[in-house]
Amino acid sequence: MDIKQDQVSADELKRSLAAAGPFVAMVNTTRTPMVVTNPRLTDNPIVYANAAFIAMSGYAENEIVGQNCRFLQGEATDPASVARLRTAIAANEEIEVDLLNYRKDRSSFWNRLLVSPVFEDGAVTFFVASQQDVTLELEELAAIERRKADLEREVAERTAELDASEQSLRLALEAGRLGIWTIDFVTGELTASAECKSICGRTPNEPLTLDDLRETIHPEDRLLQIEAIDQAVKDRSLLEAEYRLVTPAGELKWVQIRGQASYAQDGTPLSITGITQDITSRREAQGHRALLARELSHRLKNTLASLQAIVSQTIRRAGSLDDAGATLAARIHAMATANDLLVNEDFGRASLRTLVRRTLAPFGVEDHSRFSIVGAEVELPSNLTAAYALVMHELATNATKYGALSNESGVVEIEWSIDTNATGRELKLSWRERGGPPVVAPARTSFGTQLIQRLLASEAGGVATVAYDPSGLSFIARVPLD
Repeated sequence: MDIKQDQVSADELKRSLAAAGPFVAMVNTTRTPMVVTNPRLTDNPIVYANAAFIAMSGYAENEIVGQNCRFLQGEATDPASVARLRTAIAANEEIEVDLLNYRKDRSSFWNRLLVSPVFEDGAVTFFVASQQDVTLELEELAAIERRKADLEREVAERTAELDASEQSLRLALEAGRLGIWTIDFVTGELTASAECKSICGRTPNEPLTLDDLRETIHPEDRLLQIEAIDQAVKDRSLLEAEYRLVTPAGELKWVQIRGQASYAQDGTPLSITGITQDITSRREAQGHRALLARELSHRLKNTLASLQAIVSQTIRRAGSLDDAGATLAARIHAMATANDLLVNEDFGRASLRTLVRRTLAPFGVEDHSRFSIVGAEVELPSNLTAAYALVMHELATNATKYGALSNESGVVEIEWSIDTNATGRELKLSWRERGGPPVVAPARTSFGTQLIQRLLASEAGGVATVAYDPSGLSFIARVPLD
């Protein structure tokens, strides 16, 4: 169409609007920006714009009429939304779309555009487009979306931190072999972790109720556990208790529990949560230390008694103070050697071979031409260690003064074995001398011989015999080991 035709169409629209009367007045005065386009004219131009549209766009009426609505579009207008609008207009369909439009001063705003076709005799004669500035609404929506994204990111970060913290806690609990449990006072239910179930002798998939748990507790300790929990809840204090468990497999364990109760606002106890730790090894170690302490006390008393007897008899029988001092020093050294061996063996069982070699070291035991030692590896009970150390020392001292070790050719043969009889195992130890001066039986039993016989009899219920054969002294001791 040419300009003349456009003017005719515009005149026709004005006449139609004038005939509408009140409707036109309403459109002119409404606050909703509105335009009318004529699809029968070239490029579907605007043929009418109300005052609200003129105010919204910032353009004068003569700058609007005759323009296609695209004149409001700019560089940031979404091409996809524009394409949807064009498709709907081409299909003579109603469409609502949000477009980023630009005013005359090039400030942008979000325009909610509703385009509706007007039909006459089945043909589209006009398009009516209402506008709404929804910038604030969309900006608020965008701000909400940003806040939502920020919150989601923060939640994700916090969740990751909690997951990492939970992972660290889980690893720490696993490393410490700590079981976690919760008792719900309202329902009476027990919730237990896999490690907690394991401590109680159950697999992770096996159920473990509160009744099951208390049935596992040693009968003598059940009341202790119940009273400890009740007291901690009543006093709002930390729960801490140690007691024994007997697993379904019959294994006895010591456990330690610690926990803290939670309460409702009115003070009603709701639940108690805590940890369980297997302390069997610690308890066994404590018992072992207590046993060692008792053993040490016993050994100390016996050592002091033996030492008192040795001092008294040595001084009484010595020819001079120098002799008494030398003899005492040697005997005390033998006892110290035995005690050192006991300490190194943690007051357990000491090796007889080690004891013999350490006690006889001052007498040249490493000289295989003078000493013959035969016997399998035997562990001496701690109550025999000091006795055998003194026995070895007294025999070697006597051999040095009067027997096989007093010349250059004498030999000492030490041999032991374990025999089994009706009463149990028995350690037999023999000391034989040969190659020394002829042996003569003493007129009276020496204190050394008395000490040997007394120690073996009092410490272990054994017997010792000494034979004064002219070819060499012979000593045999028999001591029960069981």
